[in-house]
Amino acid sequence: MRLGSSYFFGFDVPKDTGEAIKWYRLAAENGKREAQRALADIFAFGDGVVKDEMEAAKWYRLAAEQGDADAQYILGHINAKGHGLPPDNREAVKWYRLAAEQGNTDAYCQLGNAYREGKGVSRNPAEAVKWYRRAAEEGDGDAQERIIQMYDLGGSRKLNEILALVRVIVDVLLLACGVAIFIGSDFELQRRFSGVTIYILQGVVLLGLVAIYKSIRADIHRRARDCSLQAGDYAQEI
Repeated sequence: MRLGSSYFFGFDVPKDTGEAIKWYRLAAENGKREAQRALADIFAFGDGVVKDEMEAAKWYRLAAEQGDADAQYILGHINAKGHGLPPDNREAVKWYRLAAEQGNTDAYCQLGNAYREGKGVSRNPAEAVKWYRRAAEEGDGDAQERIIQMYDLGGSRKLNEILALVRVIVDVLLLACGVAIFIGSDFELQRRFSGVTIYILQGVVLLGLVAIYKSIRADIHRRARDCSLQAGDYAQEI
């Protein structure tokens, strides 16, 4: 491993990527996970060799299986994006979780993304916030921004629905007023029906519209309560 690094970085010997790969490979084949990851990096970035994502994925997996947290995170990314392997979100989450359990902060954020978007796992906003919060506590700016976005989304969708229903109520009330005025002022109706009948018709229309109004108002209260509870859940998670 040390000899491979010496040739790769040019420490005390002329820089020679081919010779570095030779010594890294010998160490990697003997189970040295640091050498496996170093070899994977070389093929992943094409550093002095032809870029080979499949070869890189092979060595990252070997290092990851030995518990290398960085290799586990990278293997999660490889599975998520399909670099050198078929895309597999479930497999990606598996490796992100293993890396996160070892304190890899990038994996925290990726797990948050998985739970927020429902990729590889069931969608779970609370679990997403949990992982974003862990990343945010480590200074991850993206995670901090996503927590704020999720807190906002916790209520904004419901609020938009409430505003739409309020507009419906206004329309219903305006319609009620219009119908009542029409019935009361229509001379043909007044000629055909007695004053009592006119009042009854107005009452029936108004009662029907009031029933619609009450139904919509109850729905608004329910949605507002749900909105408040959901925002509260996010706030508690944060």
